[in-house]
Amino acid sequence: MLIHLLLVTGGRRGEVLGLTWDNIDFNFNRIYIEKCVYYEADTGIYIDKPKTESSIRWIRLPVQTMKLLEQYRDEYYLPLKTACGSSWTDSNFLFVKDNGKESGKVMHPDSITGYCDKFAERYGLKHINPHAFRHTMASFLYFAGIDTISISGHLGHAKPSTTQNMYAHVMAEAESRIADCMGDIILSTKHKRNDTEDSHKKTG
Repeated sequence: MLIHLLLVTGGRRGEVLGLTWDNIDFNFNRIYIEKCVYYEADTGIYIDKPKTESSIRWIRLPVQTMKLLEQYRDEYYLPLKTACGSSWTDSNFLFVKDNGKESGKVMHPDSITGYCDKFAERYGLKHINPHAFRHTMASFLYFAGIDTISISGHLGHAKPSTTQNMYAHVMAEAESRIADCMGDIILSTKHKRNDTEDSHKKTG
């Protein structure tokens, strides 16, 4: 569920970990990112605001993702809470520890990185950086023809220029492919129209 959200939201690692159940709007299929989970050696795990003011945002999600969130809640989270009993810490975070006295407390950010490392090793894949899911989402959106301002808002960048500078190479490739695709569509439509006209002339 966590990896799924990293991909479909394009959220930062700490932003996804910072989600609490009151940030999930099942009625309108969206989530509210308003806090972030951080870790520093001398401080430990702590909660603070996201990177910038524009990082505080609503993100609309696919219906499939909302159904998966419901399944995660009903089939994993709530049964885990019941099983832990009095040892459970009711933090309300979606992604929590499940070991002894720590059960229910927000998950360590490095746990995501560790999971990705083990997953890649298990299946013989190249190194998977959790932040790469964010770049993957941005690339998907550009290749789908979404404009930079919309993508910037989705990713929570302070300025659209930040997004544009960061993904300039992706934009160039996406625009090139879109141009080729549109050319094919227009030319194909033209050929079909000409074929139809020729057919009418012959039958007429």
